[in-house]
Amino acid sequence: MKNKLSTFMREEAPWLEKSFLKKEDIYFFILFIIAFTIHFYISLIGWNNNILDQYGFRQAQTAISTYYTIKDGFALRYITPVLGAPWSIPFEFPLFQWIVAGLVLIFKTPLDQTGRFVSLFFFYSSLIPLHAILKMYLKKTKYVLLMLSLVLLNPTYLFWSRTFMIESLALFLGILFNWIIIHLFQTKKTKSLILISIIGSLAALVKITT
Repeated sequence: MKNKLSTFMREEAPWLEKSFLKKEDIYFFILFIIAFTIHFYISLIGWNNNILDQYGFRQAQTAISTYYTIKDGFALRYITPVLGAPWSIPFEFPLFQWIVAGLVLIFKTPLDQTGRFVSLFFFYSSLIPLHAILKMYLKKTKYVLLMLSLVLLNPTYLFWSRTFMIESLALFLGILFNWIIIHLFQTKKTKSLILISIIGSLAALVKITT
């Protein structure tokens, strides 16, 4: 039975056979789970606090723009009350603000916590294409898991990944763009050119100031 299963995996689903962790990788996988748990636990500290912390200005700016999107509707000339009337100074394409506003309108969730959730969601999502890129170059799973664990425990990401800001979305789109374009160069397949163009454009527009 075991031989038949191995033969099936090797012939019909080779990707499935490769997905199983080797014995030497188990400890690094446990390390990754611990790092993920620590990051998630720290992210929940003060979850229901307001966003006026040490770096509250930039978070409040994004939150206010999202608030007016909910109040006045989705528009590229969204309100950014920073430099005076007419209060509409679009710094970047408001994809993050639109996602948060859409979730608030659909699920009736609090604005601040929804913004934090979306930011944290895209940070965790960025680990998927990052894993794929690291796997291309580091080869061994244990090294990939170690690098991802270090990212999760990085103090910068521990703080900024859950703030009411566009950074996590921009990070996700940027890493996803790199993953797909590296895959394009390796495979020489041009089918993904349209997808690359869309993701690359969104990455640039979401954080156009950078």
